[in-house]
Amino acid sequence: MIQFIDTEACERVPQGPGLGTAAEVMGPERCGARNGRGLLRRLGPGERVEAQAMPGARQLLYLMEGEGTIELGGKAHPAGAGMGVFLGLAEGAVIRHAGSAPLKVFHLVVPEE
Repeated sequence: MIQFIDTEACERVPQGPGLGTAAEVMGPERCGARNGRGLLRRLGPGERVEAQAMPGARQLLYLMEGEGTIELGGKAHPAGAGMGVFLGLAEGAVIRHAGSAPLKVFHLVVPEE
C-alpha cells in the first residue's frame, strides 16, 4: 500500500526535558507498518536524541538538517546533514544539537525477526 506522508502535518510530541520532539512517520498507527517504526526527531539548542540500546532491534539515525555530534562509546563525532549512524543489536548512541539552526533527525527502529 502506497501512502503519502506529510511530515509537517504529523503531530510533534515532546519527549521530555532536553529531548526535543518526535513525530511518528512510520508505524502501525501512521501507515500500518507492523515491523518497524520511523520517527522524525527535531532538536533545538541543548537538546539530544538518546537512542537506547535495544537487544532485539537495529536502529538507523540520519541527520537530515542542521549540525550536531554523534556520541559512540563515549566519544563525540561532529556530524551534519547527510551523516548518520547504524546501530546493531544492543548498541546505543546519543545525538546532540550543536549548531544555530534546528537539527532534524530521522530515527528508524527495526526489530529483529
